[in-house]
Order: sequence, then C-alpha cells, then structure tokens
Amino acid sequence: MLKFHCHTCEESFNISFENLYNKESICCQNCGHYVPTDVVKSLRDFSTAYMDAVDSLYNAGEYKKCWSLSIAGSDTLVPKKKEKLSNFLDNLDNNKNVSYWKHRSKKD
Repeated sequence: MLKFHCHTCEESFNISFENLYNKESICCQNCGHYVPTDVVKSLRDFSTAYMDAVDSLYNAGEYKKCWSLSIAGSDTLVPKKKEKLSNFLDNLDNNKNVSYWKHRSKKD
C-alpha cells in the first residue's frame, strides 16, 4: 500500500500495490491535483516488479524451503514538502543532487 499526500490541499489517500499496475493517472481525490505522468509510470513499473517477485516466490516455493515478503510501513513522507523559495534556491546550487536519495546522488 502506498500513501499519497497532496501538498496542494493537504489530503492523503492510499493505493494498494496490486492496483498500481494499470494506472494511467493518479490524482488527489479531494482537489484533483495530478501526480506527474513520469511518476505514475515509475509506480506502475514498481508494482509490476513487486508482483513479479511475489509470483516468482510463489512458483519456486517448496515445503519449508520458501520465502515470503511484505512491505513494512512508514509514515515518513518523501520527498519533503517544497518550501516557497526551494525551486529558486535549488537552481542557484551548482552542487545540486539529482536524486533525493544520497546514495544515488551524482556529482559533476
């Protein structure tokens, strides 16, 4: 289950992984603000990879020689809400990270 939080209206809603694989668009059910198209595509790919992994475990398992997995929940919202001048300040920063995740950040 993924929890979406719209910073336009501060509303939250959930979508289960099994329901992401065929989403063409996702929007806030309260204000209609859309999630960017490239994000929806990445979430579809993520959902498909998750379901493929579960199917592989399901088909490969034997009695007492099998695996299960679950996705542990976290209420930490990522990335953090953009502040009023954050886009302007990001453009001034020549060492700006291209990824939210520090281990994926690339430096010039």
